Amino acid sequence: MINKALFVNPPDPSRILNQGVAEVSERLDAEAEKVLRYELETFICEGQYEKGLDKVFSHYLSALSSGQAEQPGVWISGFYGSGKTHLAKMLRIIWTDRSFSDGATARGMAQLTDTIKHHLKELSVAADRNGGGLFAASGKMGGGGTNSVRLAVLGIVCRALDFPAQYAQSKFLLWLRDEGKLESFEKSLRDAGKDARLELDNLYVSPSIASAMRSAFPGSYKDESEVRQALRANFAQPAEISDEDKDKIASGNLCKLLGEVTLA
Repeated sequence: MINKALFVNPPDPSRILNQGVAEVSERLDAEAEKVLRYELETFICEGQYEKGLDKVFSHYLSALSSGQAEQPGVWISGFYGSGKTHLAKMLRIIWTDRSFSDGATARGMAQLTDTIKHHLKELSVAADRNGGGLFAASGKMGGGGTNSVRLAVLGIVCRALDFPAQYAQSKFLLWLRDEGKLESFEKSLRDAGKDARLELDNLYVSPSIASAMRSAFPGSYKDESEVRQALRANFAQPAEISDEDKDKIASGNLCKLLGEVTLA
């Protein structure tokens, strides 16, 4: 018998789409989806992977059912190349049961054990009962132009909510929503043929944003220069998040607000 005949999937035509390196991110492009599907389909939910998932879900669900004010933290440890990132990535994806463009779901694609399936069922029931839905965020702490751990973590959460990673941009959009002007602001950008996401990257200098602000708040700004001055003064990117804002984020208030806003 030839060795390759022993494999369920013949090794000759197979390609390791992630090159053997898992990356935790919120990328949603076609290439990232293709890699993610491959990782789910080849995920071996046995041994330490199953034990790790079991521990995380067991502790989380136990704390949830007992009404604990805070969830216990979990630290994934192991030597270089042992699969820490892969475990974290699979945990995040099956937690939210990510849906794909063809209707397939993460939990349906991964070969999970009965123990993990039971935990996931409990998780979904708890999400429905509490009315908050399933949410998880993942990403790298480095980058983003900040040395603040608070800002870096918030950026990861915002990206998972399909929101700008920059605190100043998210705060600006929330303010528009509270003022009841978010829809008219976004409509002005669409009418001008502009991409709101790209324009927000140039929040303080974009002529389109300044024009959209004047349309949303007629009579409030004499010219675009005054709009830019107001944006710089009220929505400057901080070097750090204050304790007051940190407490709001920790209580879930900001995350709930962000979840209510959809950026066109």
